[in-house]
Amino acid sequence: MERPIRVTIAGREYVLRGEDEEQVLRSAQEVEQQWKLLQGQVPEQSTATMAILVALNLAEQYHRLRRQAEVDLHYVRESLDRMVAYVEEQLSALGVGVERPENL
Repeated sequence: MERPIRVTIAGREYVLRGEDEEQVLRSAQEVEQQWKLLQGQVPEQSTATMAILVALNLAEQYHRLRRQAEVDLHYVRESLDRMVAYVEEQLSALGVGVERPENL
């Protein structure tokens, strides 16, 4: 059940709703950290511009992590395929036949 969660971002308090309070608080903390980082770099920007810059930074981080997750998944799949092939080869050398399921 969603419940109210109080967070402070850029000096303003917001009441958000969510089922996972820890996740909401972590997300708000990340936004606040990005805000402070950018505010130190470009202090003359308006609140609206800062909000857009924070959103762009977080989107960039998201896409970078997503690309890395895809690379990691590809690596794991290839590694597992090589392991399965090795095990099948060893079993075959021992004269043990193994039927591989179609979805692998």
